Amino acid sequence: MRPTLRGGRLAALAAGLCALGAAAPATAPAAVTYGIADQHAETFSDPQFHATGMAVARLNVPWDALTTNAAPVEAWLAGARAAGVEPMIAFNRSTGSRCPSAPCVLPTIAQYTAAFDAFRARFPWVTTFTPWNEVNDPGQPTVGDPVRAAGYYKVIRDRCPSCTVLGADVIDNGTQIAWLASFLKATPVPPQLWGLHNYVDVNYFRTTGTEKTLAAMPGEVWLTETAGLVKYTDRYGVTRFPYDEERAARATTFLLSIVDAHPSRITRMYHYGWKQGGPKETFDTGLLRADNTPRPALAVLRPRLPGRPAPPAA
Repeated sequence: MRPTLRGGRLAALAAGLCALGAAAPATAPAAVTYGIADQHAETFSDPQFHATGMAVARLNVPWDALTTNAAPVEAWLAGARAAGVEPMIAFNRSTGSRCPSAPCVLPTIAQYTAAFDAFRARFPWVTTFTPWNEVNDPGQPTVGDPVRAAGYYKVIRDRCPSCTVLGADVIDNGTQIAWLASFLKATPVPPQLWGLHNYVDVNYFRTTGTEKTLAAMPGEVWLTETAGLVKYTDRYGVTRFPYDEERAARATTFLLSIVDAHPSRITRMYHYGWKQGGPKETFDTGLLRADNTPRPALAVLRPRLPGRPAPPAA
């Protein structure tokens, strides 16, 4: 993950995994759409990404990015558009936020509305939105204000009736059920589309958090970020998951079994991370190594992907 663009952390993760057998590919129900959640514009020009046929992608964007640092957003969206990939934008805490420490400030409804209107004016072809990324994570200023988060959902729903808008986007850290209950109280007409990041379930090889969250969310659910962890070092410098590509592949197999168990509820999945970052990366879920060679998790996921022939040579 890129701390400057990626919002919350997996504070709930700790060491210890249940043992599973070797990872094995499996075929998927046709109704599920698979995409990538990734912060790097160069992903879209990678021939290996092109070959997957993934046609949807998700980007975390600081809510005020157009007034602070628009260039990375513009580059990513240009890359997605050129590749024929449909983007989903997840608004996020402002660059420089240090939640739960200061600074950690939520925009007012008026500020958020102005920022969203500016974004729509600049990128009118983007029509799929998550009002706020990982709303219940301590690294987000929304963690203590579900009512404000409900207000952001209403802003996008009302300002862009033709857009696809997720109600809330939660991580399975144990606080999501109570948070969602407060959010739903502030939303008289419940959203029928939601986002879930079930990293904890996937990497502990369990389903309890996912099951409880699905029960609390009426309607359709997208796994807007999820992946098996190759390596994870927390914000305090403690390595919770040492480097292990095979464990990540087993977790990916388990993740797909969760998707398969809910064919009428989980209809889209965005794998977080296309490629491993640098040697100092603390949250590594990439499907490729830094040298562009594929990891075992990509072999697990590949049978689910539509595939696409290589573009003609220039």
